[in-house]
Amino acid sequence: MQHYARLAAHVALTFTIGLAGGAVFDLLGFPAPWLTGSVAAVSVAALGGAKLTMPPIMRQMTFLVLGVSIGSGVNAEILSGITKWPASIAALCVAVIVTITASTAFLSSRPGWNRSTAFFSSLPGALSYVLAMSMQSNANTPLVVLAQMLRVVTLLLVLPLIISSNAPAPASAATAENSGILQELVIFAGGAVVGYLFERGKFPAGMLFGGMLASAALH
Repeated sequence: MQHYARLAAHVALTFTIGLAGGAVFDLLGFPAPWLTGSVAAVSVAALGGAKLTMPPIMRQMTFLVLGVSIGSGVNAEILSGITKWPASIAALCVAVIVTITASTAFLSSRPGWNRSTAFFSSLPGALSYVLAMSMQSNANTPLVVLAQMLRVVTLLLVLPLIISSNAPAPASAATAENSGILQELVIFAGGAVVGYLFERGKFPAGMLFGGMLASAALH
């Protein structure tokens, strides 16, 4: 009984620190504040010696929610856009691969950076996916968070200087239809099944990918 009480206290402390970090980053105007803020706060607390934990079932549920959220952004318009600019997309893919490779090689040559930590620290964007994959590898996730936050802060400081202030405003996006509770339950159930199969097959971040695939297919 005492074991479960201690576990509950550690989980509650983890959530409290994460919520505090998310709230602070939200006030500061960081992108994805409740994700980046909670990760940064919990990482700092863990490095400081705080007794933090997250039961595997709760971690998998979080990955499922993230996967469904990411997959819900995939639609026919996005898929059709891939075929319209093949040369641009190919050039972008090459540039991203070269950048990741060079950054990984540089960071992995630094003391305290193993190959996995350097790789996940070098991935641009998709922070939810990067952190999920990092936590399921031998990477040093706090270091990955530090590198990714440095990237985000740099972008926030540099991009306003690059993008012209008189650039035309983007067209307003169409409001997505509410899927309905029943459809969302079907999506989550499908994501859980696919994610479980991926996990059984030792697929990295299987629950995250399962949620993404089910959500993209069913939306």
